Amino acid sequence: MTFQTSSQAQQFIFTPEALYNRRLEAYKAASASFSVSMSFEDHIRYVNYYCDKLLESSQKINFNRFQRYTALALMQRVYIDRTIWEIPPPLAMISCLFLVSKFIRPETLDNLLTGLGFGEDFYQKFDPARQMAKVEIGVLTALDFKLKVYLPFHQVVAICDGKPFYQEHEKAQQKLFEILKTDALLLYPPAQLAVAALATVVGEEVAIEALGDVKVPEGVDLSQNINDILALEHNSMTPEEIKAAEESLGAEFAVFHVIERERKESAKNDGPTSMVPP
Repeated sequence: MTFQTSSQAQQFIFTPEALYNRRLEAYKAASASFSVSMSFEDHIRYVNYYCDKLLESSQKINFNRFQRYTALALMQRVYIDRTIWEIPPPLAMISCLFLVSKFIRPETLDNLLTGLGFGEDFYQKFDPARQMAKVEIGVLTALDFKLKVYLPFHQVVAICDGKPFYQEHEKAQQKLFEILKTDALLLYPPAQLAVAALATVVGEEVAIEALGDVKVPEGVDLSQNINDILALEHNSMTPEEIKAAEESLGAEFAVFHVIERERKESAKNDGPTSMVPP
């Protein structure tokens, strides 16, 4: 299978307008069924906060860059047609990490949660086995059971291979980490993200010339796309905003807030936290 024939190309690449409208339709549908307590814009920022948390958490369990950003891409896909009232992001985050671990480095849920730092009190408060059983099918359905993700990391190396600036490919990879936190992978093919990242290191003209005989699809203005990719922003809620939001959303949303609060309270009492190892 190539990228062009993949489910990613067929189902998970949108125009900016189409992506916005899909998300807005999901938000409006949720507003008719749930007690919605935040604006559409804040809903997106709330999801982005937990996308950031996913990346942080994946480092605790030693996921490599491919594993981390595969899990991130899956979580971003979940919230195209779903909202936080249907699938709480903290649980979607754990589910996406668990799904990636199944295919790359099989783990039990208990081992995964232990690696993430959850302790006995977490099990008592949230009953993760029951919660995850409930959430995982919702996540898989939102993904249409399509879990293959094409990432741009290999393309950066391939474009730089044999070029005078080959040693710069790692700087471009670092830029990709920033780009992938935005909606870029839902809007453009991975190869174009690779060129955009490289352009920030060696310049746009050199990056495009480095493609050599690689054909750019007809009708694609690569220079414009590079500029559009680099202009994408990643806006998320602050911890203070998250705390305020989760006070009204309920326990399923507050996983990380509860852990952080108990850690701070425990520190005040000079005792070890009961939920996260010191």
